[in-house]
Amino acid sequence: MQILLGTIAILTILASFALPGAAQHASVDALDRQTQQLVAEGRIPDALRSAEAALTLRQAQIGGDHREIGARLSEIAEFQDALGRFGDAESTYRRALALTRKALGDRDLEVATLLNNLAQTQFRAGRLTDAEATHLQAAALREAQDHPDLAQSFNNLAGIKLAQQSYGEAERLYRRAIAHRERLLGPNHPDVALNLSNLSRAYALQRRYAEALGLYERVLAIRVAAFGPRHPEVALTHYSVAGLQQDMNRPEEAIATYRHAIATMEASQGPKHPMLAMFLNNCADALFALRRLGEAETMYRRAIVILEPLPFDTTA
Repeated sequence: MQILLGTIAILTILASFALPGAAQHASVDALDRQTQQLVAEGRIPDALRSAEAALTLRQAQIGGDHREIGARLSEIAEFQDALGRFGDAESTYRRALALTRKALGDRDLEVATLLNNLAQTQFRAGRLTDAEATHLQAAALREAQDHPDLAQSFNNLAGIKLAQQSYGEAERLYRRAIAHRERLLGPNHPDVALNLSNLSRAYALQRRYAEALGLYERVLAIRVAAFGPRHPEVALTHYSVAGLQQDMNRPEEAIATYRHAIATMEASQGPKHPMLAMFLNNCADALFALRRLGEAETMYRRAIVILEPLPFDTTA
């Protein structure tokens, strides 16, 4: 049965004023569980409305200046960002920042996290200068405490430099992220592999293919050792290598590696995972380029079967 979220949210909020405290809190909990379920189903517009209803109800209980309200605002901002409502997301993040600073102080690591998320919203909105300034604020807070998430700040700053085609500066920042995580976590930690993968993509954009492939070999070794050979992160690494081989005009190798990625993703996530459709589609493209039309059609059709039942929101 279809849930009419807007109506339920309004009725819940109105009814809360007649409920005792325990019952009101139970209503908030129910809305929180509903929000989580909607996210799991990929229904982000509905999840946003549910989270907003829970926020309104909780504000009526504890006031608008409580630290918890800041956390709820941050969640709402994430949904707004996911829907491309970047202006709304930035305003909501700033409200969350103000409450968090008031509750925890200007130098708390939660402030750094919110600054990081705000900067990513600014980045996705195409405001690279603002995003860089905000990321630098987050990095300063993390560096003062030698926190592992400093590597995240370096990584995100590198992404800005990459978007600006400042490849040398991007490489320097990616290497700082790698060095920081290696020092704190060890050279074979999966988080190190993430930063190595990003540096490899930066090399690929510069057509430094041999260096990019060398890094991906290390990424693959780390991920197989950490997760085993049948894991989505391993599948994604094979997929990235295949794309690189395609860029290097090595189509037969690319097809073989795409097939390995497909088999690994299917073994780890099953035959209906949306990511598998992307793998199938790109392998089909490589087959089509070689005029292996029957094989390409089979792959395209498998991708369509996966994608057709998925809910795609076109109104947000």
